[in-house]
Amino acid sequence: MWPVVGIGVFLCLAVLVVVAIKFGPDLLGDGEEPTATPTSTATKAPTETPSPETPTELPPTETPTPAFDAQIGITLFTDTVRIGSPLTVTITITNTGGIPLSNLHYQLVGEWAPYLELTADEVVEHEGDIPPGTFDGATFVLRAAQEGEATLQAYVLMDVHTDPPSTESLLSEEIATITIITQ
Repeated sequence: MWPVVGIGVFLCLAVLVVVAIKFGPDLLGDGEEPTATPTSTATKAPTETPSPETPTELPPTETPTPAFDAQIGITLFTDTVRIGSPLTVTITITNTGGIPLSNLHYQLVGEWAPYLELTADEVVEHEGDIPPGTFDGATFVLRAAQEGEATLQAYVLMDVHTDPPSTESLLSEEIATITIITQ
């Protein structure tokens, strides 16, 4: 029992020594006597301290303006197609920014004529809003027309709900390559 009490007393003394070394100079001061400050005959205005019930007014914090940011991609369901066969290509856009997008115009660009032909319109339009954190897409169906190799990229033109409103466009970094073969 006494060895346990002795260890406890030793630990308490060790903690006191560490506290005295760390905080002692701050608690005792630097050893100098404070000097008297000269008094003035002018009267000072009383300083007001806010009462605990009165909240202090904090400076307004600036709310960051949401930024435009989006990621686009292109997906092929195959990278080899026979002449006369269809090829389905999908363009997707993900709104990764903090601003809604709208009036999207999807288009395929690249070196694909005369190897591929569109079976519908060159531009697919979506007029609705794409809120932040959501995605949208458009599908194109092409027909393989001539033997060779074609490249496609996704291009999207859109309205961005900034102040003032703006129009932005994105081109996919990915370039899809399609090989067209004979039957």
